[in-house]
Amino acid sequence: MSIRLGSYARRLPIEHDAFLAQYGVGDVTASYVFLPQFQDPLFWGDPNAELGFDELGTHWELLDLVKLRNRFASSGLKLIGMQMALPRRCLDRIVLGEVGRDEQIEQIILTIRNMGRAGLTVFGYAWSVNAPGQIDTSWRTSQTSPGRGGARVTSFDSSQIPAAYYSRGRRIMREDLFKHYEYFLERVLPAAEEAGVRLAIHPDDPPVASLGGADRLFFDHQSYREALALSSSRFHGVTLCFGNFGVMVEDPLVAIDQLGTADRIVLCHLQGTIGKIPTYSECFLDESDRDWLEILRALHKVGFDGAVFPAHHPETVFDTGPHRNNAIAYTSGYVKAMLQVVEGRRGADSLRLH
Repeated sequence: MSIRLGSYARRLPIEHDAFLAQYGVGDVTASYVFLPQFQDPLFWGDPNAELGFDELGTHWELLDLVKLRNRFASSGLKLIGMQMALPRRCLDRIVLGEVGRDEQIEQIILTIRNMGRAGLTVFGYAWSVNAPGQIDTSWRTSQTSPGRGGARVTSFDSSQIPAAYYSRGRRIMREDLFKHYEYFLERVLPAAEEAGVRLAIHPDDPPVASLGGADRLFFDHQSYREALALSSSRFHGVTLCFGNFGVMVEDPLVAIDQLGTADRIVLCHLQGTIGKIPTYSECFLDESDRDWLEILRALHKVGFDGAVFPAHHPETVFDTGPHRNNAIAYTSGYVKAMLQVVEGRRGADSLRLH
């Protein structure tokens, strides 16, 4: 049993894989940006291209997954699974219960089966209803808020969302979303169990009860308990994202104890935040409201065996675009040091972190 340092794989030159390995990353997850049809540079020049993507026929082929797994292995990284394996639109019809949802479910099942054949064991996904043109599953009111030393961070302020704003042009009720989620789980979970792939549902981001005229399904501890009660299978699990659990009203340590004891924590995201819903901002891990050493110790206590993923790094003065290499290197060292303390590895005593 061990807690390992993980990282999101980015669609960057293969040298970036070596960069991650050099800074101590062992496990990585990939996403839909590595799909072969996303390699066309024209796609990335069109901000609306994802909207026209053929969501009814999109899935991962086995050969493409094996090639991707081998690519990371060549740099000493282990591809453990996918977080957002398919574009968000590839779940829209399922989430909203629209015509075409069965076809989208078929593509997800096919992807999960191929993942299992390729030795990938994690399928991370989200269930949020965001605006049609919003590719990212995270909803922020600012992407450029000032952070420490002038770093740029994201923030959310619910007062900036108009009360009468309907992102889908209509009111979307929680009861319907839950019914659609049951429909999805009844069909996908058996395939995931057979393939040996654990499902990991990400919290709504931000974790609020309703946003843009759409209710949210995973925004507090109780809503997670209700969803997990649909099946006792360990393949029906959670992405414990502290960018969301950390800004909920409830104590995140309670979530670790309850979810970890039940063996439902599949992935763990370490994101620094300052504040609570309805207003908060992201930040560097070391300045956040969390006691990360306490959190990692709690994960260790409940027997979490998996990767923790530092995420949503601030943009620093020498970082450009999506690279954030300076912040990644800094955060990797910060987390690795704490893991040494928690697990009693060599060098931990000299850190004096108690």
